[in-house]
Amino acid sequence: CKQDGMPISRFVFVSRITKAAKRADLGRVTPHDLRHTCASLLIAANTPIQIVSRQLRHRNISMTWDVYGHLYPQDLNQVADTMEAIFG
Repeated sequence: CKQDGMPISRFVFVSRITKAAKRADLGRVTPHDLRHTCASLLIAANTPIQIVSRQLRHRNISMTWDVYGHLYPQDLNQVADTMEAIFG
């Protein structure tokens, strides 16, 4: 945002990202890269997929799952333990 609270232009935003990435020696970084990073960090913090989907403004959760589902832990042992506790 600008000092007056108004959003900056896409050009200014991309220019700032490019300069910051260069200073950090990260190579080329795009707004889409930042979007993926945001989603990945939310998932790593155990954020429910519904919230991640809403943050990314996906049309539906299945779109989010198709792109990021592989990042969710697939611990089937935990599922088995939960079912065992329920039905013991």
